Amino acid sequence: LIVCPLAHSAPGSFLRAARIAGARTVIAPRFTPEQFVADVRQHRASVVFLVPTQVHRLLALPPPGLDSLRAVIVAGAPFPPAQKAAFAAWLGADRLYEFYGSSETGTVSVIGPDEHASHVGSVGRAPPGVSVQIIDGEIFVRSPAVMSGYLADDGTTLAPLDAREGHVSVGDLGTIDPEGWITLVDRKHDTIITGGLNVYPAEVERALAALPGVAGAVVFGVPDDEWGQLVAAVIATDQPIDLRSALRDQLAGYKLPRAIATCALADLPIGSSGKALRRAAREAFATRLARIDR
Repeated sequence: LIVCPLAHSAPGSFLRAARIAGARTVIAPRFTPEQFVADVRQHRASVVFLVPTQVHRLLALPPPGLDSLRAVIVAGAPFPPAQKAAFAAWLGADRLYEFYGSSETGTVSVIGPDEHASHVGSVGRAPPGVSVQIIDGEIFVRSPAVMSGYLADDGTTLAPLDAREGHVSVGDLGTIDPEGWITLVDRKHDTIITGGLNVYPAEVERALAALPGVAGAVVFGVPDDEWGQLVAAVIATDQPIDLRSALRDQLAGYKLPRAIATCALADLPIGSSGKALRRAAREAFATRLARIDR
């Protein structure tokens, strides 16, 4: 059962795997907790992939006792230990798996049902055929699933994937213990993961800066219990802006800022080189952000 957008790399991977295995695949038109439970029951689904935002919503329901499920895989964004423990109890811990990886590198690590309690906070160990190294605190991986490059890349996008010792960066900071258990520490780069989907701040900043009356913008992620992160923006403007209407034709809905603050251009956190100072913006404007409902 596929309940995530097909633009996400994981559903496509599971769809291909199911076809190779000769398994029937059901693609849900949209996700709601109630519809998910109904679909699993109707189709007797055995394997499903979820992102933590969907898990958050499912936990609002009483445990449904979905006995057909053999494996529930959660990935796409950080999966907090408390949420993982609650979902294991809701679902049945003998069916819960967490995968860690990226679209560019494929699966980096896996943690299975009988390993969560003994390795709280870990995203698992590398599966066969995958090599993981920590270099200067950064997670690097070598795998047959690592991409060869981005289509029509101009030479700048690939910078974070520069190889070291035959491995490429996943874009995260982390640790690995002597037994191979990987723990994430932080994101190295500025990519925002909201509801399991990647948002690149520079793309949103360009769209905002092109709006009439906007002199510039700095975009960054802020923590959120349901979405993992929200897209937040500090915008240099003295005019009210209806972001949903203004950016409807430029950005997908999940990329629109969900929290904003406005300021004068002189107060916008921009370095002398013109680079957005996203960490400074997050720290300076955290208490001034106003939430925007979808």
